[in-house]
Amino acid sequence: MREINSDELKKIQLDILIDFAKFCDENDITYYLAGGTLLGAVRHSGFIPWDDDIDVMMPRNDFEKAVSLYNHKYYRFNYITNSREWFEPTGKICDTRTYVFCDSFKNTEINEFNCVAIDVCPIDGLPNSELKQKVLFLLSNVLIAIHSSSVLTFKVTKRYEDKDAGLLRWKKYFRTAIKYLFICLFGRTNPRFWIKLLNDVVTKESFYSNNFVAALVSCVHGSKEKMPIEIYEPKVFMNFESYKFSCPIGYDYYLKRLYGNYMELPPVEKRQSHHNFKAYWK
Repeated sequence: MREINSDELKKIQLDILIDFAKFCDENDITYYLAGGTLLGAVRHSGFIPWDDDIDVMMPRNDFEKAVSLYNHKYYRFNYITNSREWFEPTGKICDTRTYVFCDSFKNTEINEFNCVAIDVCPIDGLPNSELKQKVLFLLSNVLIAIHSSSVLTFKVTKRYEDKDAGLLRWKKYFRTAIKYLFICLFGRTNPRFWIKLLNDVVTKESFYSNNFVAALVSCVHGSKEKMPIEIYEPKVFMNFESYKFSCPIGYDYYLKRLYGNYMELPPVEKRQSHHNFKAYWK
């Protein structure tokens, strides 16, 4: 196998996104650039220079439609509903010609799942009650943490390694201790059980009939993921690596909520990729 370099990795992911966006447009399916990919489109008109992944989000109904209909010679839309072996709470569109090795995960086999991919996350509705919203975010975060402990290996977290020296460094070891405890408690459980339970919890409310929505099965930013539904319609198309892709009309609100002053570049020492895998052509 030949290792895939950073430029190749970005091109593979971009090619997947181009094909998937075309499929969505042809089938009247709604998608949006999300997270750091949306930030890259707004601030850099493409990839964040030191980043190398692509994130997409979709209303739950559109997400499920895409999972069932998307078909490509090399790309596979993997999700728990179309694969008995899938073990992640979000979906991924994988290039099956590639292989990704990450020693943070137990499953490192060469298969159609451990591949270069783009992440696709469903967006679900939130209940109107603020108290119920808080409970839902708490439950989803707990279930995501338990699920992670069922697929991860005992490895020190690197989340705070790029922080300045000082008191923040203790968070790295605190997070690692919690992670190890959860792995001891739930490491032998079936990850698919936790994904199904998570989906049961977060899909009670429809995306289109509520005032607020959130990417609850990912919840990387916790309750900051809570967004008013009006930021998603109408769609706008923005440049990303010389191609135009669908983005929420309220991208400014979305990015400020997740990242604060998102147009300000981070310090030079913070401009680094956080991926911890190696990619290869099969």
